[in-house]
Amino acid sequence: MRLDLLIAFISKPTKDIVFLTVSLLFIFAGAVNLGFTGFLWATPFMVLFFIIIRDYHKRLKYSLIIIVSMVFAFFMWDKPTNKLIFPYLGAKVELVSGWGYQGAAYSNQFYLIKPDNIENWRQRSHTNDPFEVVLFDENVTLTMDRVEISHPSFGLSLGVIFTDANGNEFYISPDSLINSVAIGDILSEQLTGVESTQSAWSNNIGLLMAWPMLPVILFSKM
Repeated sequence: MRLDLLIAFISKPTKDIVFLTVSLLFIFAGAVNLGFTGFLWATPFMVLFFIIIRDYHKRLKYSLIIIVSMVFAFFMWDKPTNKLIFPYLGAKVELVSGWGYQGAAYSNQFYLIKPDNIENWRQRSHTNDPFEVVLFDENVTLTMDRVEISHPSFGLSLGVIFTDANGNEFYISPDSLINSVAIGDILSEQLTGVESTQSAWSNNIGLLMAWPMLPVILFSKM
């Protein structure tokens, strides 16, 4: 059966439900997408959403718009501190003695340095570098404050920001954090066994924003 005949055969209410569900799914995916395109590739589905509901009863139409707007705003407003996207925010960790840190230029953050990487950082530091490598002389407790999101070279880079009791901020990559917890350089009951600082559902649904690449992927496999 031809696809156009099949679509014509399906009743309008059924088509509305299908297309409304698809549009809402992709709008939600755009809202939680951490990639550099952000909500861009969800825009056609936002247009589709308004086309579908234009003939709805006013009360239903406005209710849908309000609900979608609230969900959209909730996930778009401040992703770095959203616990649904980053569920381990607020987790406590303890760095074992031997960790170090170094300041970052044009920033009030310190880069955490693993014990086995201290010498490499020291050798890499230049004599005119105003920030020297400083070692913690005892175990220190930090709290996960937020996850910074950046897009160098149109890629995605996440940085976990911890704070100490004095409000100082310390930066570490998610991979380094997870690996350090796994080998015991960082102690944390809340992060033990964790494979990603981002929730699996938000990561998976955000991948829908790669849909413009689908033709390329399909043709590359032919």
